[in-house]
Amino acid sequence: MSFSLDHCASSLMQVLNMSYVSQSVSLRLVESWGAGAGDLGEYDDCSIIKTDPILKAANEHVGYCWVGETVNSAVGLCVPKVCTNGQILVSEFELLANILHIPVFAGIHNTSNLQAQCGTHDSNLTLEGKLVIVVLVILFALVIFASVDAWKVELTRLLKRGWDCFDVKAQEDAGDFIASSAPSPVQNRYRPNNNNNNNNSNNNNNDNLYRHHYHNRGRKPNQHQSDTDGEGSFSDLENFYNSHTNSNNNNNNNNTTISNNSSINDQETGRFCTTILQSFSIRSNYNQLVSRDLRPLAPLHAIRVLAVLWIVLGNTVGYMVPVLKESNGFSLIANVKHNWAAQIVIGSYFAVDLFFVLSGFFAGHSFIVQLKTVNRIGAWKPIRRVHYGCIDIPRMYVYRFLRIVPSLAMIMFVYIGLTNLTNPGPLHYLYEENYVAPCREYWWTNLLLINNFLKYTTGKNNACMDWTWYLAVDFNLYLLAPLYVLLFWKNRNLGIASVFLTIVLSISYQMYVGMKLEYSMNPLSVSEFDAYRFSGYDKPWTRCIPYLMGLAAAMMFHRVGSKIRLNRCYVIGGYATSLVLFIAVVIVVPANYFGGVEKVPTLDHNESSKSDTPAHVIHQGSSYENPSWTILMCVLYSVFSHVIVASCCTFWTFIFVTGHGGFIRRALKWYIWTPLSRLSFGIYLVHPILINLGYTGAYALQFYEPLTVVTTFVSMSFLSIVASFALHMTVEKPSKHLSVLLMDGFMHGSGICCGNGNRNNNNNNQLHENNNLGSGLLGT
Repeated sequence: MSFSLDHCASSLMQVLNMSYVSQSVSLRLVESWGAGAGDLGEYDDCSIIKTDPILKAANEHVGYCWVGETVNSAVGLCVPKVCTNGQILVSEFELLANILHIPVFAGIHNTSNLQAQCGTHDSNLTLEGKLVIVVLVILFALVIFASVDAWKVELTRLLKRGWDCFDVKAQEDAGDFIASSAPSPVQNRYRPNNNNNNNNSNNNNNDNLYRHHYHNRGRKPNQHQSDTDGEGSFSDLENFYNSHTNSNNNNNNNNTTISNNSSINDQETGRFCTTILQSFSIRSNYNQLVSRDLRPLAPLHAIRVLAVLWIVLGNTVGYMVPVLKESNGFSLIANVKHNWAAQIVIGSYFAVDLFFVLSGFFAGHSFIVQLKTVNRIGAWKPIRRVHYGCIDIPRMYVYRFLRIVPSLAMIMFVYIGLTNLTNPGPLHYLYEENYVAPCREYWWTNLLLINNFLKYTTGKNNACMDWTWYLAVDFNLYLLAPLYVLLFWKNRNLGIASVFLTIVLSISYQMYVGMKLEYSMNPLSVSEFDAYRFSGYDKPWTRCIPYLMGLAAAMMFHRVGSKIRLNRCYVIGGYATSLVLFIAVVIVVPANYFGGVEKVPTLDHNESSKSDTPAHVIHQGSSYENPSWTILMCVLYSVFSHVIVASCCTFWTFIFVTGHGGFIRRALKWYIWTPLSRLSFGIYLVHPILINLGYTGAYALQFYEPLTVVTTFVSMSFLSIVASFALHMTVEKPSKHLSVLLMDGFMHGSGICCGNGNRNNNNNNQLHENNNLGSGLLGT
C-alpha cells in the first residue's frame, strides 16, 4: 500500500510539474480537470488521452475519477492509472490541495469527508444480458411472423375480391347474396324471378348460414355493452373461429363417422394455434389500440392520461435532484419557495390518488357488471330486484395478475440485463448502485407484487424499481374489492357504510403514525423517512382511501344507472367547490408553507456540511422547516390533503360517467385520449428508466432551470409513449390475449360461489371483458 501511495504521489507530482511522460500529456491531463466544485471535468477528453500514442509508447495509462464530499460538489480528475484507486486518490488529495492554489478545489469543505469514484463500468455484455437479447429477438420474430401471416390472409382476401369483379359467375353469386340478406323491398329488387323450390331451399340455407356468421362474429368495437375498454374484445377472434368450426360441424353431422373425430380434433388444434399466433399480430393489436370508445366511461381516459403525464413531470424534476450541481440546488429551493407554479411539480404525488380512484371505480364496475350479467341485467341499467350474486373470484385474481406481471417482468429484465450497454459516463455508478443493484437482489418481490412490504434499510435504496410500489398496492386492494362489492350486492346501504367505515379507520391510523413520526409538511421530506415509508407511505391500509372512494362511486353509479339526471345548480356548484379545493390543496397551502421555510442550523459541523447538498436538502430536508407550522398542522394537511384530492376526483368521475359535465366532458371525450390512455401502463413503467438514463448518462451534472425542465418533460413524455407503444404491441396486448386462452384452458368452469350451472359457462367471454378495464393504469 505504501508503495502504491508513493507511486501515486510521484506520478501526480510529475503531472503537476508537466513531466509525466511528456509535457503535452501532462498539460492535457490538467486541462481535463474540473474547474471547481460541481465540475466533473472533461470525461470525453480523458477517454481520448487514453489512446494517445505517446502514452502507449511509454506503456503508461490514465483513468478518470471524481473526488468530493458528494457527487454534487465533486471535482473530476484525469490521473495516472496507479491513482485510480479511490482510497489512494483521497489520501493524495490533501497533497494536491496544499500544492495547488487554483479554484479547482474550491468548495471542498473538509477533506476527512471526501470520497472518490474511479472508473466507469464494464461494457461487456453479461450472461443475463445475452439472455435478454435472445428473448427480445424471439419475441420480435414472433410478432413479425404473426403480422406477416395476418397481412397475407388479408391480402389474399383483397386479391380475391378484386378478381371477383371480373368473374361473371361471382357477380351472379353476389346478386344472390344481396337478395338473400337484404330486407324487403330490396329483396324483391335483386331476387331472380325464376326461383324454383330448389333455389328457394338453397337461398334459405345461404340466408341462414350468412345470418349465423353475422350474428356470431362478435360486435364491432363500439357496440360492446360490457366494460371493455371500448376496443374489440379478444373473444371476437374466438367467436370468428367458433362460427366456422360450428358451421363445419353442422355440415358434417349428416355423414358423421368415428374416423371424423380425429379430423375435428386437428381442426380444433389448428384453430387454437392460429389464435395464439394471432395474439402477436401488430395489425389486430393496433386496430384494438386505436378503436374508439363510445361508452359512458370514455371521459375517464383523459383523467388517466393527465394523471400519468403529471407523474412524468414530477419525476422529471425529482430524478434530477441527485445529479444537480451543489450551487444550483439552492436556486431550486429558492424557486420552490417563491414560485406558485412550482407547487404543481411538487404536488405530482397527488396524481397517484387519481389513479387509485380510477382503479377502485373500474374494479367495482367490473365486479358489479359480472353480477348483473349473471342476473341478466344490462351493464348500464340501475340495480332493481336481484336473485343471487356470483363473482368468479379466482379467475379474476389470476387474470389481473397475468395482466400486470408479463410487462413488468420484461421491463425489469431489460433494465437489469442491458445496463452495461448504457451510461458510459462518470455518473454511471449512480444508475448502477441506486437503481439496478437493488433489482439484482429483490427482483422477486416485484414479480410477486409484494415489493411494497419490503423493509427499507436506513440511508439506502434497496427497492427494485421503487416507482412500481403503486402496482403492488393496487393489486393488494384489488384482492379486497370483491368483499365490499358482495356486501353491497346483498345490502346496498351496508356495503357503502362498510366502505366509509374503512376510510375513517385509515384516517385515524395515518393521524397516529404521522404524530408519532413527526410527519413534515414537505412531501419529499419527513424525519425518519424510512420508518414512515415502511409504516404507511406505500401500504394498502393507508392508500385505500382514494381506492375505496372510487369503489363507492361505482356502487352509486350502478345503483342509480347511467341515465340519471342531476340538477344543473348542483353540478355547477360541485364543479366550482371541487376545483377550489383541489387548487387550494395542491398549490395554495404548499406555497404558504414553503414561502416561510427557514434553514435550521445543526450542532454538528460535519452534518451541516452534508445537509448543504441538494439531495439532502430536498429528499431528507430535516434542516429546513417553517416555524409557523406545528407538527399537528403538518399531519392534518398530509392526511386530509389526500382525502380532499380523492374526493374531488371521485366527484368528477361520477359526474362524467353519468353524462354530466357539458363542454368539459366533451373535451375529455376527444378521440386522442383513448389510445394514449391504453398506453398509460407502459408509460408509467418506462418513463423513470428513460429519465434516469438521460441524467446519469450525461458527462456533467445537471443545472436546473424552468426551460430545461419543460424541454426534458416533453422529450421524455414522447420517448415514453414510443417505448410504451412497443411494449403494448409486443408484450402487454399479447399477454392479455394469452391470459384469456389460459383462463379458458385451465380454469374453465364455475367459480367458488357460482355453482355448477351452465349460466356461468355461457358468460365466460363476458367475464374476460369485465376485466379489460384493469386498474387506474391498465388501459386495456
